[in-house]
Amino acid sequence: MNAPWASLTRRDEKSRRCAGQKPGGRPEGLTPQAENRAFAGGIFRKKFLAPLLLLFAQAASAQNGATIEGSVSNSATHTGVPGVNITFWTQRGARYTATTDSAGNFLITGVLPGEYDSRYEKQGFVQLELPHFGQPRLRVGLSAAVRADVEMSALGTVSGRVLDPEGKPAPKVKVEIGAFHTAETDAEGRFAFQDVRPGSYTLRASGKLEEAQGGQPQIVPTYYPSTTNQTEAEHILVRGGADLGGYEIRLQTAPVYHVRGVVLDDMGKPAANANVKLLGHGERKMLAGRVITYGVGSYLNFLDTQREEATTVSHKDGTFEFPAIGRGDWSLEVDSAPERGGNNEMYVVSSGNVPLPVSDKDVDNVELRFQPSFSVQVTADWGDQKPPANGRPNVTLMPSGGMQVQMAATPLPGGNLGFMHMMPGRYRIVPMPGSTQGFYASAIMVGGQDVLGQEVDLTASTPPITVVYRPNPGSIRGTVDQGEGAIVLLWPDGSAVPPMVRSVTAGAHGSFEFPNVAPGEYSVVAFDRIDEAGADESTVLGAIAGGTRVSVQEGGAESIQVTLVHWPE
Repeated sequence: MNAPWASLTRRDEKSRRCAGQKPGGRPEGLTPQAENRAFAGGIFRKKFLAPLLLLFAQAASAQNGATIEGSVSNSATHTGVPGVNITFWTQRGARYTATTDSAGNFLITGVLPGEYDSRYEKQGFVQLELPHFGQPRLRVGLSAAVRADVEMSALGTVSGRVLDPEGKPAPKVKVEIGAFHTAETDAEGRFAFQDVRPGSYTLRASGKLEEAQGGQPQIVPTYYPSTTNQTEAEHILVRGGADLGGYEIRLQTAPVYHVRGVVLDDMGKPAANANVKLLGHGERKMLAGRVITYGVGSYLNFLDTQREEATTVSHKDGTFEFPAIGRGDWSLEVDSAPERGGNNEMYVVSSGNVPLPVSDKDVDNVELRFQPSFSVQVTADWGDQKPPANGRPNVTLMPSGGMQVQMAATPLPGGNLGFMHMMPGRYRIVPMPGSTQGFYASAIMVGGQDVLGQEVDLTASTPPITVVYRPNPGSIRGTVDQGEGAIVLLWPDGSAVPPMVRSVTAGAHGSFEFPNVAPGEYSVVAFDRIDEAGADESTVLGAIAGGTRVSVQEGGAESIQVTLVHWPE
């Protein structure tokens, strides 16, 4: 089919020939005045035809589609990664796939305009999904080629062997690296972990504890390089694609003891089939979890976490026993199967955390009692200011142990806001950073005391929690040098490590902004990336110490420049 402008051009050429004009020249016998009139008509035709030509050109481009081209490289070696399966898609259903060639390059043609998410997958590499939180989607226009260059982190391997106390290979021993990878030693005591994400880890070996007389030595959980004390465990740094071997753990022995007790329901009667957990101290991990609430991103620091060392189930008469527990400051917790409340929300009834120090003898007559759950009301004090639209107190409760309970207050019976199905214990009440437009949390009042940044005991008799808001928060904006896509952290100064750290992702040219910032002193740090496993305390605090300091006043707007920090491989 001929294009419309082609037929117009042919008609114009025919008209010129009928007028005696040679192609490209002046018609024969045409006076200068007539030529001027003809020239003016040509300008008119050009003005009329130009938008029409552009319209048809755009239509043709849209029909042919745009192009996405790019490369995938190894984050450690910076060489191309072949065989990566790539998917681009929009929220409206457009979908395109490609696979990288031997040099790690790919090309997708005929792409419709839109904003695209993407996924990069290959065995042996950490799956990559874009955009990261806070980043814009990949924008594809009508015709221009769009580049999408990314780096992928290769998974690593860690291997070694476990020896018994006499130095002989220890078969069928459970070995753990971090919180999610477990393996069992073979007949020669060897173990191997495949597909380990880059990060910092500890190795722990533990055989099955057998029942023994109180105080009798027995093999106990042992950390690399052969210590029973977790604080003395050596951290193993796994870089992208690393193949680490030769880690040897020699199992240690220590006196073990019986722990016996009973589980009672909230009426004081024996509770059968309850889940009893022995908890020990977990690893201190910083920036190890990310949450997004009301469009605001934050990273979590886990400093007092507990790990599940052993479990048992209470008998018909409510009794339970752990036959072999080493010395240490343990704790016990019991919970029931999940239940559903009147609003169909799921919750778990628990005893709360019960300290269990074990020193040099068996521990008997431990009583674990299910506590009746309770609700805590949360209110907001806006002072003399009009509350913002949909204004509500946005706080989360974080109990001792570092785990998160609920992200925001929920409706209570009667129309109030608060937390339901609470268990007695010590909690930190943390305002959700930047979640209330035009205000900041200046205090959290419980029983007439400001507990902002502190732990507080919450029980069934706890009065309502009041979050005091003030208007005119400050703001921080700035630029990360060569930091487009960097993760920028707003770290409040102080002696204590904050449980939650606000974050944004730097945009074009490394620009970023933190609105609704409470007055105070801060350090701003920009990492090129943050692994899901987080990092050890010294690494993070070292970067924070070298961050850009900024003081925010009420209603102030600060502008800063930040240097990019590379996340440790």
